[in-house]
Amino acid sequence: MKQAVNGDLLDLARAQHSYVAHVYGTVAQSATNHVQIKSGAYELIILGWVVVAATQSVKVTLTEGPTVTDGTSALTPDHIHRGIGGTSSATVYTNPTSISGGTLLTESLVPSGGNKTGGSSGAAAFWTLKQNEDYIWSVENLGNSDTLYELAITWHENR
Repeated sequence: MKQAVNGDLLDLARAQHSYVAHVYGTVAQSATNHVQIKSGAYELIILGWVVVAATQSVKVTLTEGPTVTDGTSALTPDHIHRGIGGTSSATVYTNPTSISGGTLLTESLVPSGGNKTGGSSGAAAFWTLKQNEDYIWSVENLGNSDTLYELAITWHENR
C-alpha cells in the first residue's frame, strides 16, 4: 500500500524518500542534451525542477514513455533529508540515445537576446510519474553558440 502524501514542501523535504539530481554541462549550438529518469517500482512525484542557461536561449521539455536506448552514465541522486540514509529507486542517466516518440508533458523556455544573456526557468508543479516508466528531460540549445546549463530535479518517491 502506498504511503499517503501530504503536507507542504518542507514536510516532503523532511520525508524519508525525497531526492534531488543535478545535471550540468555544455549543450552545443543547435544541439540537445538529454537526461533519462527510469522511475522504478514507485511513483515519483516531481516536487520541482529548474534549468539555468549561461548565455543562450534553451527549451526544456519533459517527455513520458519515449522509445529510448538507456544511457550508460548513471547519476546518483542525493537524499534531501541528510539525517536519513537511503537510495532512490529511480535510475538517472545523463546520456540516453535513440530517443523518439512519447508524450510531451511540459515545456519551458529560457529566453536570451539583445543585451540579456542566460537566465532560468522552472516550476513547482507536482507531476506524479508512472511506475516503471522512462522519462526524458531535454535541454535544447536555440542559440548560435555553445552554452553551459544546469538542470536540477527534485522528487519524492511514493512508497
